[in-house]
Amino acid sequence: MVSPNQIVGNNLGQLWLTPTPSYCQEWHIEGKYVASLNQDLFLGVPFAQPPLGGLRFQNPQSVNDVFEDVRDAKEYANSCLGHGNCLTLSIVRPSGRQDGANLPARVFIHGGVYLTDYSGNAVNNLSFIAKESARMDKPIMAVSLDYRLSAWSFLASQEAVDAGIANTGLEDQRIGLQWINESIAAIGGDLDKATNFDERSRGR
Repeated sequence: MVSPNQIVGNNLGQLWLTPTPSYCQEWHIEGKYVASLNQDLFLGVPFAQPPLGGLRFQNPQSVNDVFEDVRDAKEYANSCLGHGNCLTLSIVRPSGRQDGANLPARVFIHGGVYLTDYSGNAVNNLSFIAKESARMDKPIMAVSLDYRLSAWSFLASQEAVDAGIANTGLEDQRIGLQWINESIAAIGGDLDKATNFDERSRGR
């Protein structure tokens, strides 16, 4: 267990474990500690640029922002249905883990027939699975990602097919998984033990 003022370094930045967990890649992210579950939560962490304006119907673009100040990651982002700024990840892990902990990562992609749902929905909360894994002495890091839905994502037109933007929601998922591939080790995840799972999201 580290002291509240101890800083643990890693190859992508630094990780402050207490009193609030924070992760830095090109910018500093501050999550929150949930005492009742003994978990660190990083919620609404962007993995792509917000698909707004000229990016609304385009394939996702990697994050290119640099923040000098701390970026808050204490609340879930909005649902992608009706909100543009929603391409985010939410991360749950046992508290006090540090670089080198090598937690197996479980990545959840929500269902909803590509029309609805998001990580902040209570039925998609990953704190329970993370808590149970710790109780069984097999702790994991749980990650969920959000992606564009409905007409903002799956465009049924030949023009969209020709432009390569007919399935931007799946591209959102791909770039989210790419972020995990590049960055999860910096917050104690083991990329070699990463598993994706999902709720069925079949089309009608």
